[in-house]
Amino acid sequence: MFISSGGGLLSRYYKQVMKRVKQDFYFYQLFHTSIPMDVNVAKAVDSFCPIVTAMPNYSGSKSFIKLTKEFLSNLP
Repeated sequence: MFISSGGGLLSRYYKQVMKRVKQDFYFYQLFHTSIPMDVNVAKAVDSFCPIVTAMPNYSGSKSFIKLTKEFLSNLP
């Protein structure tokens, strides 16, 4: 799980990080869900409120919900 970015330096850095993650971890050790860059996530953090309750219909919020479901489905 990493934040995917829209372009520029962040995109290049993201690709480098993901390459390293894929080298250092097995496929089954990684989550499939990624969290997109979403300014609303930052706004929710600044207001000390979870994005899933503050702005549940935004892409960042939906991605965190999806990641949570993926995490819970992998529990024994």
